[in-house]
Amino acid sequence: MKERLWVKPLGACLLSLLSIVLASCIDQSDFAKNLPEVSLDSVEVFLQILTGGMLAIATFAVGAMVSAYGSASSTATPRSFSVVISDDISQNALSVFIASFIFSVVGLVSLKNGLLDGPGRTVLFGLCIYVYVLVIYSFVKWVDRIARLGRLGTTIASVEKATQLSFKRRCTHPYLKAQPLDESKPAEGTPVFSHKVGNIQRVDIQALQHLAEETDCQISVLCLPGQYASPHLALAKVSGEKAQDPEFDFERILKAFEIGKDRIFDEDPRFGLIVLSEIAGKAMSPAINDPGTAIDVMASLHRLLDAWGAGSEADETEAQYDRIFVPGIKVSDLFEDAFRSLARDAASCVEVLIRMQTVLGALHHNHDAEFKSATYFQAKDVMARAELEMKYQPDLEAVKKAHQTHFQTERS
Repeated sequence: MKERLWVKPLGACLLSLLSIVLASCIDQSDFAKNLPEVSLDSVEVFLQILTGGMLAIATFAVGAMVSAYGSASSTATPRSFSVVISDDISQNALSVFIASFIFSVVGLVSLKNGLLDGPGRTVLFGLCIYVYVLVIYSFVKWVDRIARLGRLGTTIASVEKATQLSFKRRCTHPYLKAQPLDESKPAEGTPVFSHKVGNIQRVDIQALQHLAEETDCQISVLCLPGQYASPHLALAKVSGEKAQDPEFDFERILKAFEIGKDRIFDEDPRFGLIVLSEIAGKAMSPAINDPGTAIDVMASLHRLLDAWGAGSEADETEAQYDRIFVPGIKVSDLFEDAFRSLARDAASCVEVLIRMQTVLGALHHNHDAEFKSATYFQAKDVMARAELEMKYQPDLEAVKKAHQTHFQTERS
């Protein structure tokens, strides 16, 4: 819902209408006798100012936001659009501007038709002052934000923040509150195939648990959020006597898998790493040639993967859904998402590859054996690409030196 621009403006508009109703209710209460009276002209002028200005400001705000969204998609990557559009400050400002316009129109109509007497006008005047202050505060705060929204640095920070939240959720529940699936052997049971083509966005583990309890069966989830779904790929397997029944309701399993056109950040930790890697790769294109951005992105990747390593070492919580089995995310997959495409795009850029070896070396020495294996594999892959692409020998020697410095105790 955060990606829908109409949600917050609609809520703010409803609040503005309720404020007029509140003024009308106070006008008919005993409390109204104690309020000072405000002239009709002063309230009317105030509302006319709001009516005349808010629609123009709201239109300007929408134009500026659309421009910023387009800038984010073109300078970074289109996959970052959902993070940029969910910016709370911009949505709050747009909500305030539209709600203020509706508030002033409804208030003006109420005054012109005599729906508010003296005490009601006083309450409305107080509300006008509050709305006026809120508009000024929101506008100043939004101008400061819109100056940065869509800029590459802000987009990188927003993607990192969204990925960090996704990492935190998955580290807390690495198997989505279910039992870990043993991937060393094939899962048993009747396969369930998708009717749709797209990306898995969410899996409702609770719904699967209810079905498993009702039918006394076990369900192995084979595809996590972020994976591609097609009619030839099994999403899950169901084991149990009732699963062999031709009347078994496999549609309930399919409904637990939300499949859409795009990948989303919330339930898909790997997607954030891919988006960051795309931003860095685009910066390394010959048309842009911005190694500094790629180095900045690697700092974000370093922080995220370091947090994943620290979170995965924490004690796992007890599984709430004992009949559901879910695979975990492999560390090697995370490193491939983060570094493989960037190593390809920056294979001839010495400063980026040196920083990559530094980041991989730091992650190599700070975490467990799985991290050590994944980082060493990626570091060797970086070296192999450099040897193929780098024609200037001193640059290649500098990358080799960085690799030996951080992985000197390892053997190929």
